Parts: sequence; structure tokens; C-alpha cells
Amino acid sequence: MPLNKTDRAVETEAWFKRLMGERSGADRLRMACDMFDLGIALIVGSLPPEIAKDRRKRRLAVLQRMYWPEREEPFLKTAVERLGTHPEFLGDERG
Repeated sequence: MPLNKTDRAVETEAWFKRLMGERSGADRLRMACDMFDLGIALIVGSLPPEIAKDRRKRRLAVLQRMYWPEREEPFLKTAVERLGTHPEFLGDERG
């Protein structure tokens, strides 16, 4: 069975595309949001407790882990500095 660049069998890829095509746009968006939320939860779960408990440190750590490898370092350093002091980013310490 030939494999494509994602290492899935061509038949599996066709089945998956058909399956996703049968879902509504709202369902696909919900699935994507659920996967994103799961990714955040996995990152937060891997953080040391002293970082996970502090909202600011936690949010900065999530930002860095999700986007640092894909961006130029100066860009992310600037983003972290700006977000690290932004009131909406810091938010309520309970969350």
C-alpha cells in the first residue's frame, strides 16, 4: 500500500477527507478548538508547579512553547515583553 508524505495510507487519507467533509463547518471548528485546548492542557500539565500556579508565568510559558520554534527570536522576545505587562494578558490571578 503506497504511503503519502504524512505516512498514512492513501485509502486512509481519502476516508478521513470524506469523513471531515461530511461534518459541518461548525463541527470542524469545534474539533479544532478542542484540539487546541487539549494542547494547552498538555503544556500546562508539563509545567513545573511554581509556573503553572502563576497566571502570568503560565501564559508566557504556553506562548513560548507553542510559538517559539516557529518564530524569529527577536519577534517573540518583543511579544513576551509586551504581553507580560499587558493587563488583559495578565488577567485575574484565579484563572
